[in-house]
Amino acid sequence: MFSTERLWLYALEEGDYYHLMCLHNDVQIQRMRPIDAGHWLAPRSCAFGKQWVQELITNKDTMVFIFRLRPDDVVGILDVNVLSAKNRNATFGIMISPKHWSKGYGTEVLTWLINYVFVELGLHWLALDVFASNTRAIRLYQRLGFMEEGREREAYWNSGKWEDVVKMSMLESDWKKEAKPGA
Repeated sequence: MFSTERLWLYALEEGDYYHLMCLHNDVQIQRMRPIDAGHWLAPRSCAFGKQWVQELITNKDTMVFIFRLRPDDVVGILDVNVLSAKNRNATFGIMISPKHWSKGYGTEVLTWLINYVFVELGLHWLALDVFASNTRAIRLYQRLGFMEEGREREAYWNSGKWEDVVKMSMLESDWKKEAKPGA
């Protein structure tokens, strides 16, 4: 188990499909996930969740962490997908339960993630996609050192309008410039 100041991070297990689906089936979360925007805004079944968890667990290039305040209080889910071991690059995604928004958990867990991928995994490039309308998330990513690489203009139909998808990334050299001693 990994931990931060307030959070415990666990590997995703088969029985965690319920937690994954509680987050995924929240309308507020679905509307902010470009990765899910190719699907209709709709709840997914437990069977879907079980299959999804099984795919995530068996994918050797993906690591999925459930992060909690205590064993019975799931804050969110974080995934890292290594795109190329040779090129040392990866993408990540995060879902945080709306009841835990604006409490600093995103900053805390993403600070841990950034250190983890650059120190422990030895990666060179970490990237994400975010809807341009999700300005709160974009500010967080920028504060942590991510930079906009570009955008896909009007790439997704979301909540009755077209959404741009902002492509953001951080290089290992960017992280080293910003990293604090002992971090």
